[in-house]
Amino acid sequence: MYDSRVMAALDDLCCRSADAVIASSQDLYKRCKERNPNTHLVTHGVSYRHFSGTLDEVGDAGCRMQDASEGKRRPADLPDGKIVGFIGLLSEWVDQDLLVRLARAFRTAHIVLIGKADVDIRELMSVANIHCLGPRPFAELPGYIAHFDVGIIPFVVSDLTKAVNPIKLREMLAAGCPVVSTALPEAEGVGSGVTVARNHDGFIVAVNRALANTLSGGEKRAISDPMQDEDWSVKADEIVGIAQGTMLKRRPKAGHPVRYLLCPPTSLPIRDMFVLDHVPWNADWRLMEIGIGPGGTCARLARECAEVVGVDISEAVVRQLSYLTKRLPNLKLICAEATAGVEVGPKVDAVVSCDTLEHVEDPDGFFAF
Repeated sequence: MYDSRVMAALDDLCCRSADAVIASSQDLYKRCKERNPNTHLVTHGVSYRHFSGTLDEVGDAGCRMQDASEGKRRPADLPDGKIVGFIGLLSEWVDQDLLVRLARAFRTAHIVLIGKADVDIRELMSVANIHCLGPRPFAELPGYIAHFDVGIIPFVVSDLTKAVNPIKLREMLAAGCPVVSTALPEAEGVGSGVTVARNHDGFIVAVNRALANTLSGGEKRAISDPMQDEDWSVKADEIVGIAQGTMLKRRPKAGHPVRYLLCPPTSLPIRDMFVLDHVPWNADWRLMEIGIGPGGTCARLARECAEVVGVDISEAVVRQLSYLTKRLPNLKLICAEATAGVEVGPKVDAVVSCDTLEHVEDPDGFFAF
């Protein structure tokens, strides 16, 4: 269950401790800005090409677009007929009463819910035309959305959801699917394909209008096209720009806390693109990498900066990579447990750690060493 007190305390701590804060909604932006002046709004993005792939261009540029569902194999677990679709976690913020009302209002249509549930959904499952399909692979989602007549964001409007920026909203729009949402602030002004309903009755009216209006391929493309500017690549560029302008830009002054750059588990090309190519390292910096892995990051950093100390808990890893120190005299490798305290000589300017924090039992100790 969502504990608002715990989340508020963690939110406050994170905002006040960070060099920069990135908020995904206007509500979060305003709230975080009060705690950290270096707060930036970057709304959620969409894998545009992945979801817009359901729209097939026919003929030369400017010709009509083929309907998304034409020529697309209908998933075997989708019932025949009109589809009102939802993709996402079925949790406490999903308005189950609204879903039941929808199903009763459109008995010849099907309410299709794709995603796992962490709340009791027995009432939903008891309604004949509500289909709880469970989670589906990300790669298959466009194929389902291609057969939605209308997508829905049926969230209860609360303090929690007022700060929500639903990723699935942009994914359905990118696929050319019209969307009806409850009155979430972040659903306002997203695009012409979104209808925001103020209450249950208005929601049902909007869904009815969408079901009665079969869109042409061109109309679906008109819904989809604006989402190109919402692609994750655009969002990544925004975030990298913020990082370049904020984090690790100047050498910390005497007594200033060490800066940390933590990278979560991800593919090596993405990690290296950020760590090695987009962070503005200073040539006179002294860096430490915790968890050196195959050694590629610390070796590259040693070519960029004055000195790099690589720390790893595995003696075998340190021994295997010892050849690097012969090639790079400004690289020093140490076998040690970082949280136990490491003697590295003069103070380092920044600490880099990739794919490490998730294995640490005491994160606070990790930062305090």
